[in-house]
Amino acid sequence: MRNSPLVVYIATDGWSLDQEHLQKIEKVGARIIEVYFADSADLAHGNDSEKVFNLAPEIDALINSGMQITSALLDRLKKCKIITLPSIGFDNVDIKTATRHGISVENAPGFCTEEVSNQIITMLLCWNRRMTQWDRKIRDGIWFTPEPIPRLSHQILGLIGFGGIGRDVCRRVQALGLKVLVYDPFVDAEEVVEQGATPAALEELLDQADYISMQSPLNSKTRGFMDHNKLVKMKKTAFLINCSRGGVVEEPDLIKALRDGTIAGAGLDVFAQEPLPLDHPFFAMENVIL
Repeated sequence: MRNSPLVVYIATDGWSLDQEHLQKIEKVGARIIEVYFADSADLAHGNDSEKVFNLAPEIDALINSGMQITSALLDRLKKCKIITLPSIGFDNVDIKTATRHGISVENAPGFCTEEVSNQIITMLLCWNRRMTQWDRKIRDGIWFTPEPIPRLSHQILGLIGFGGIGRDVCRRVQALGLKVLVYDPFVDAEEVVEQGATPAALEELLDQADYISMQSPLNSKTRGFMDHNKLVKMKKTAFLINCSRGGVVEEPDLIKALRDGTIAGAGLDVFAQEPLPLDHPFFAMENVIL
């Protein structure tokens, strides 16, 4: 087995390969070494595991679930032909360096599309029905205070990005009566209309939408995309949802917008720093669903 290809699987605690996957790898004659991090923060902050770093020159294939694959690690992957990601995004791999070394980087299109779509819609419904706010109020002994809650069928959802997740969300929310606006410069207007949505310029979407959901991948063009200049163009009653990557929102600008009442609230499933530090301003904000 010493000359058989070496496959290394990297993940946070609890996300182990199941027997079916292990058997498939072994069936083709490969060895598998699993590397788990005791603290998920190590993965998020790009700390190269000493074990992975030492194994690097012998690795033929890498399955990466979360670790930042840096140029320093890539420079040591002398035999590696492929890095596979059990996710949609590529942002945790230095693609330029991987390309220079002739390493193919592959993702898993469709991974968790339904689950992320459900998360976005759950955020939207929780905000519309003021679910988290009223849960806290009732626990604090506040039984009722007058508060208008708009009917969903009179409201508009704006989708920024219209890939698999955006289209799944679009299909589902139409059953709730929401009108859907879509901004995606890479998708033809005809495709948007076919999905029952309305293509819109970014300015139009920001101005009209009651809920705005980010479905953008994280790359050099989308990093910090939702910044002060865009937040101030949203309705004061609008709710921003981000279940894509933390980096597509300029977090300090969002914090200011939430404090100043520039927008009404936000539902966030991803953050610039993960896990969030315990002194993060979001924890003190009742208009944010975390």
